Amino acid sequence: MMSKIDDPRKLLAKIRQGDFAHAGDREAIDIVMKKMMDAKFIPSQKKLYVLDVGCGLGGTADYIREHHSHDITGIDKDANAIKHATDNYPKCKFFSCSAADSNKQFPSTQFELIYLFNVFYAISEKEEVLKSLAEIAKPETMLVIFDYVNMGRDEKYHLKDLAGKEMYPVLAKPLLDFMARTGWLLLEFVDLSENFISWYKDFLDKLIHQREELLKEFSDTAYQKVHDTFSALLRDLESKQLGGGVWYAKRK
Repeated sequence: MMSKIDDPRKLLAKIRQGDFAHAGDREAIDIVMKKMMDAKFIPSQKKLYVLDVGCGLGGTADYIREHHSHDITGIDKDANAIKHATDNYPKCKFFSCSAADSNKQFPSTQFELIYLFNVFYAISEKEEVLKSLAEIAKPETMLVIFDYVNMGRDEKYHLKDLAGKEMYPVLAKPLLDFMARTGWLLLEFVDLSENFISWYKDFLDKLIHQREELLKEFSDTAYQKVHDTFSALLRDLESKQLGGGVWYAKRK
């Protein structure tokens, strides 16, 4: 049986030419991994046991496996996404599991690199998730959070994501407190807000340019959903209500 992936998500993957659901797709992954190696956060030439939290359709996990030869395990609470990832990327391992339950899925400390690409914004119970991830991380394990930053004064953010769910962009001060209480030490934050703006402008240009062809395969409703969601995100990025960046931390 084929996995059931909703049309807006499939349209997103088609525009990005791969099973990526995060800003910047391959370029973003390269920026993150290059920074980690240049800063010697992780030993070079070492095969790591890696956890992709919120792996979605599996494109990011497989890209990192292919380019960095790591042993990749992906988790996502969307069983349809896991089915798609398992069917299409057999060299990675995938499990249907929420981030908060990762310590139940993996009862021992085994991972040496844990990353989340545009996943943390969707999680309201951030401290609970950080605690669960800490329990399955070896000492000195790197944690990478690539995500939106809430630049406003209000904790509640007004937009919903492509799935129509509430967004909880990262607030810097609470994140530091959560990390300190759950055994993580923040090493560095890299602001990628301008990159996010450039990536979303490029994405929307492609979406609009390919509209006629896309509507042969997808409904106008799916197209409009993707267009409106990313246009709103771009507006908030340009008005500095929203930012983007990467937090690098390690397990104490």
